[in-house]
Amino acid sequence: VKIAIGTIIEVKDFPRAKKPAFQLLIDFGDDIGIKKSSAQITTNYTKEQLLNRQIAAVVNFEPKNIAGFTSEVLVLGAALPDSSISLLNIDHVTPNGTIITEHIQQILEHLFPETPIPLAHKDAYTLLIAVLLSAQCTDERVNQVTPTLFALADTPSKMSAISVETIQSIIRPCGLSPTKAKAILRTSQILEEQYQGLVPPSFEALEKLPGVGHKTASVVMSQAFGQPAFPVDTHIHRLAQRWGLSEAKNVVQTENDLKVTFPEHSWNKIHLQMIFFGRKYCPARGHDPQKCPICSIYGSKLFGVITIIVGALLLIGLRMVNPNSAKIFTLFGEYVGTVNENGLIWVNPFYTHQNISLRARNFDSQRVKVNDKRGNPIQISAILVWKVADTFKAAFEVDNYDNFVKVQTEAAVRHLAASYSYDNFADDTSEITLRSSFEEVNHALANEIRERLSMAGINVLEARIGYLAYAEEIASAMLRRQQAEAIVSARFKIVEGAVSMVELALADLSKRAIIDLDEDKKAAMKKFVLRIDESTMEAIEKWAADEFRSTNGQIEWMLTTMLQNAGRHPKPERKKKPNKA
Repeated sequence: VKIAIGTIIEVKDFPRAKKPAFQLLIDFGDDIGIKKSSAQITTNYTKEQLLNRQIAAVVNFEPKNIAGFTSEVLVLGAALPDSSISLLNIDHVTPNGTIITEHIQQILEHLFPETPIPLAHKDAYTLLIAVLLSAQCTDERVNQVTPTLFALADTPSKMSAISVETIQSIIRPCGLSPTKAKAILRTSQILEEQYQGLVPPSFEALEKLPGVGHKTASVVMSQAFGQPAFPVDTHIHRLAQRWGLSEAKNVVQTENDLKVTFPEHSWNKIHLQMIFFGRKYCPARGHDPQKCPICSIYGSKLFGVITIIVGALLLIGLRMVNPNSAKIFTLFGEYVGTVNENGLIWVNPFYTHQNISLRARNFDSQRVKVNDKRGNPIQISAILVWKVADTFKAAFEVDNYDNFVKVQTEAAVRHLAASYSYDNFADDTSEITLRSSFEEVNHALANEIRERLSMAGINVLEARIGYLAYAEEIASAMLRRQQAEAIVSARFKIVEGAVSMVELALADLSKRAIIDLDEDKKAAMKKFVLRIDESTMEAIEKWAADEFRSTNGQIEWMLTTMLQNAGRHPKPERKKKPNKA
């Protein structure tokens, strides 16, 4: 976030804004230029009060179109309890275009261009020992003690050879001498045993040494090895609080805040500049903010508010992606990308997102009335199992992919019903019908729905007919037709069976020589079979219904009945049914 100081040079009303706002024209100097901004600050400020007022604004956000007005920068302010906005106050006239963190750096660089290391030392080992002694002690006192100590032992091997009591007696003026003496002796022994008498250039290795914490390791890494580090002690922590650079409660968090505020390549030098500045201009006691070169400008809560704003933006950027889900991100109408990895992610706070489920879903369509291929009205519905395969197509190729699935499925069902007959009473096997060819019909339905939904990035897992019936107005008629067809088919089977039985009977009679029929009688029987009248059919039906007659009795009765009907003889008296028992 790049925050700069600018001066308002023009204020206009903004009647098209949804909420009361002003259109501001702000001068940020030659480097940034004149920028426009929409600010909802009409409650606490008039146009006259805003004109020529200096403000702080974020100048590196993407421009945003608000009711036809392009807002290029975000003016910073604090929300009051009544939801109105109070602008951040710039107490002293500051050059337009000043970047706030850069301005602090400029002040420090102007006052302290040279930053010698405060602790006297000649190598990494003597610097490490001096930093150990500086805990709860001033650098001046440490520099008074170390010459005597280093004259006796200035290497790990020499320091390991003397007693802890000797070390303690020398460093007593630095305070905490028993603890510090033991730490110095044990650290020297470890360096001699494990590191060949050298100080390891590693945060991890240094912080394992007795008495060496993160701050001590940071000083050694930055001042002895030139590695980027920002050591923070109580003095730097105090300055960061006064200047509004951090609102942390401990030095660890303050260090993180300062690392975010200043560029990495400047950490080592700014750390020393802040130490020198604090001693001369910003002491712990007797501090006058009006005389302090930095507190007099930035001693307000400006940076505290900035920290809150930045923190809020970071929180706003957090997004949760659930299992079998995806998030599509856009920035001011432009597609950025899709994330489908589960877990918590952070994205640009100004990204807008759309959630898309990647789970399989069911759709049971409504029963629709449509005419089949023969023009008969039927009712039909489909069951669809589908999921999103291409999130970009689902989000941007169609208006509403969920509704698109429903509409296209119903359209495919209507087209399918009109392409096939509901049934074929004459012969079910002669053509594909909706009722008798489920596999073929469902396959055709799935292919058509798959083709229709491909443009929306939808994968069709299964499609089948869920309901199929004649429409109510013809349902009873079609039922009677089905029954009639069944009766006709049954009669056909009966006749076919009767003829076959006659042929078998004649053949059997001839074979057994029971009855000898000449060719005329055989021809008469064949002619009779080919023109069976209604009375014969009724006789056949009655005969077929009698399941208790013996086989010989059936043949005899059947032959007699047919012969008498052919010769128009009166029907013989039928035999009584045999006892079921």
